[in-house]
Amino acid sequence: GKLMDYLKTEQGQQMLERMETAISGLFEDLANIDPESVVNNFVAMFDKLVESFEWITKNWSSVENGLKAIVGVWAGGKAISGALTIIQMLNGLIRPTKGTILLDGTDIWEKPKEIRSVRFRVGLVMQYPEYQLFDETVGRDIGFALRNKGCSEETVREKVTEAAERVGLSPALLSKSPFDLSGGQRRRAAIAGVLVMDPEVLVLDEPAAGLDPRGRAEILGYLYRYRETKGATVILVSHSMEDMAQYCDRVVVMRDGEVYAEGTTDAIFSDPDRLLAAGRDGPEVMKIALELKKRGISLDGKLYTVEGVRDAVLRSLGKGGTV
Repeated sequence: GKLMDYLKTEQGQQMLERMETAISGLFEDLANIDPESVVNNFVAMFDKLVESFEWITKNWSSVENGLKAIVGVWAGGKAISGALTIIQMLNGLIRPTKGTILLDGTDIWEKPKEIRSVRFRVGLVMQYPEYQLFDETVGRDIGFALRNKGCSEETVREKVTEAAERVGLSPALLSKSPFDLSGGQRRRAAIAGVLVMDPEVLVLDEPAAGLDPRGRAEILGYLYRYRETKGATVILVSHSMEDMAQYCDRVVVMRDGEVYAEGTTDAIFSDPDRLLAAGRDGPEVMKIALELKKRGISLDGKLYTVEGVRDAVLRSLGKGGTV
């Protein structure tokens, strides 16, 4: 139909030529790849990830109910930090080749046939979860996991309403098709589909990716309040240093499958040189604060958030400083 008509036009022919060139280049690249080298590199990277995971679980064992974060870093334009592989180990999507994953002190793989129960306790929200919506209505989609668990319809209705409220979805939207919602509303519905299980640990990969500033603030605010009201542990994977600085208590910086730095948010962002060495240069507002300091303005405090820089500037003015 319309596609075939378009392909007959000059623009369509040009598009086909570009596709043919790209595909030819891809096969040439594949022909030059050494399979043994690829496998060896993958095994080496996976071993690093397992070691990093063991380090993280050991060093976070005494940290409870904190909004924790694993920060992926970009290198050469590709996300190769290994954070995504680690979070998939947390609820049993990937089984480590060595080491153990403990949930309340128990190895989640102690009884492999019961790994499904772990996934009800450790909720995992992958990037762009709205693409996973499939049911007839928003309410049914949010309640899918509960029905799969065998909960009664009354329990499902109550939990779905509660989960929807947590993410700012009105009851009127629950009867609509997921595809009638806006992009931001679909993101909230997908997250609600995990929150409905009341997970003890909530793991999210780039939950605010692709959203405008208001949407980012709303989504991350809902997650922060979930931690506050439910006493849950939240692990937030993000390349956004601004999100880490604003919402997290502790931060783990990963690079090339290894833990590069770990500590409180204040400790991590108070060392700009270390972040730069990891391939990150910190939140934009921190760069502004550092530039002000270079120009002789006395600033101190949490210079990695807008509020922190604002307060530092006001303190400097109060002490007779100039801006």
